[in-house]
Amino acid sequence: MAINSISGGYTPPVRPSGGQVDRVAPARPDQVGASPDQPVAGVDKVDLTSNLLNLRQMEIQNPEPPIDQDRVAALREAITSGQYQPDSARIASKMLDFENRLFA
Repeated sequence: MAINSISGGYTPPVRPSGGQVDRVAPARPDQVGASPDQPVAGVDKVDLTSNLLNLRQMEIQNPEPPIDQDRVAALREAITSGQYQPDSARIASKMLDFENRLFA
């Protein structure tokens, strides 16, 4: 439903070819494939990639990353005062290390 921002009235959606979109009735069970009282014919299968398994293993090994509250406070102060200068080479190196561990 589109809301007309000027009058607040309802404007029905429009098809790209022109004309308004008709309302559609909900599908009946006989149109969807299986009825609710019949068992499912097939079972979905999920395959996890090795990348996802590596990421999951990293999460298990380090469930809570250590937080240095003094360092966080110092960084907040440096950012607030405009004195913080990020080390782009160090950030890039850390990102590459993470990617290498993830996709190894």
